Amino acid sequence: MRFELLMAGKLKAAALPEPFLTLAKQSGATIVADDTTAKSNLSQTVLVMSDDFLGKPGGQATKTALLKAWTSQSTISTEPGDVSLAARREGRGSQAARHELPDSDVSSAALPKQADVDAVLAWMTRRATSG
Repeated sequence: MRFELLMAGKLKAAALPEPFLTLAKQSGATIVADDTTAKSNLSQTVLVMSDDFLGKPGGQATKTALLKAWTSQSTISTEPGDVSLAARREGRGSQAARHELPDSDVSSAALPKQADVDAVLAWMTRRATSG
């Protein structure tokens, strides 16, 4: 939806994941920031499960299975570009966007660094108290 709104001129800017980032660039959008080239790469996928869910029957087994699947996904990338090659071959979206996907790997599951959590909490607190 962010991509569609951006391309329709209803948003001035949007944070987009691949392949939408590449498709937006191909459609004339300008990349104004790319955190993968910054000092701190903040791009991430966050997996969250509540304590309530984890305490129910099967909750811990589900968490273990999910992390096992995530870890096996990250080992797909034995060669640079393996993940992108699979996305180009199997992904949805236009052939042009799939062809232009940059080479990337899947990160292993890991807890965030405390400094990163603190930075996000500070930003959220500033936003909540400034408006």
